[in-house]
Amino acid sequence: MGEKRLLEYSEGRVFKSEKRMVQFCLGRFLIKHVLENEYGIHSPVISVQNRKPYLENGDIKFSLSHSKNIIIAAFAHYELGLDIEFMKGRDFESIYSYLERKTGNPDADTFYRFWTKYEAGIKLQNDPVSWFSTKLEKDFMLTVCAAQKEDVTPDIRILKLNDAGIISEQRAV
Repeated sequence: MGEKRLLEYSEGRVFKSEKRMVQFCLGRFLIKHVLENEYGIHSPVISVQNRKPYLENGDIKFSLSHSKNIIIAAFAHYELGLDIEFMKGRDFESIYSYLERKTGNPDADTFYRFWTKYEAGIKLQNDPVSWFSTKLEKDFMLTVCAAQKEDVTPDIRILKLNDAGIISEQRAV
């Protein structure tokens, strides 16, 4: 995706770094592409309230996350939160201690399931009642959560954006 086309999605914002600008613009492109092509919402208007983006001209809710080279979004008819994290080595015990959680020596999968659920709950701006976690591409953990008793797993689709700005679909496993 060329810089000129990418900047069409900047909404006139100024960014501290090129990396942040690219993440923001690609996120907006992804959200708008899905809203227009999957939900038929033409010229979607996205605003932010309490640091959470929302759709002004439709009833679809969404959440966005990025980590390393992945930008991912979740969409539903109910409020949801989404987080994806690259599973790198960390001092899991220190993070648990900081968050005042007691646990015995967690492995990476256990920690990242906890961490992505925690982060998705922050984006949800509510306590998660239901959630789904899975690993993507071996090194990423993904969690989607909802504040009500919803099954967040039906019809999970992963849409990938390549360097040419073309979106392809892959099923979650």
